[in-house]
Amino acid sequence: GGYNTQPAPVTQTINQDTVTLTNNGFEPSSMTVKVGTKVTWINKSGAAATVNSDPHPIHTDYQPLNLGRFADGESLSLTFDKPGNYGYHNHLNPSQAGTIVVQ
Repeated sequence: GGYNTQPAPVTQTINQDTVTLTNNGFEPSSMTVKVGTKVTWINKSGAAATVNSDPHPIHTDYQPLNLGRFADGESLSLTFDKPGNYGYHNHLNPSQAGTIVVQ
């Protein structure tokens, strides 16, 4: 025999949400999540982009949100562990911006 009949491991459910970057910008541009939520940005814009904390170009508001560059088709993630309003933008195209509101 030798078939492995063990059930697939159940991944622990964690709160997670997804922001998609299209060539129109981040969608949704504003998202409200609970503390401890993992937010994933997916680049579907057709070009390299970044996720960086506001303000442009110094990115000082929230250092962990300086996730940097990701190519088309790639994704970046960050778990937000404190309440607050976190503004971010695409450093390569600062008109593309968004906010994560953590409650």
